[in-house]
Amino acid sequence: MFGIGLPELLLILALALIVLGPDRLPQLARQIARYMGKLKRASEELKSQLDIESLEKDIKHSKSPPSDSEEKIGTSNSKDST
Repeated sequence: MFGIGLPELLLILALALIVLGPDRLPQLARQIARYMGKLKRASEELKSQLDIESLEKDIKHSKSPPSDSEEKIGTSNSKDST
């Protein structure tokens, strides 16, 4: 977690408690948690949108019309079978 160990984390929390006070610290924690949740939802939405676009691109690529060389191969195989 960013190279922060338990002693450093406790020191940061103690300083935050002293600076902000016991009344404002829970409000700040809720606000941070709310923003973290919004950020997580936004990143998941972006990831799913990118996955959808990737799948659409793959589908369009697989449904593309055959090239001239593929058509020639297909017609030569049909002549051989008759």
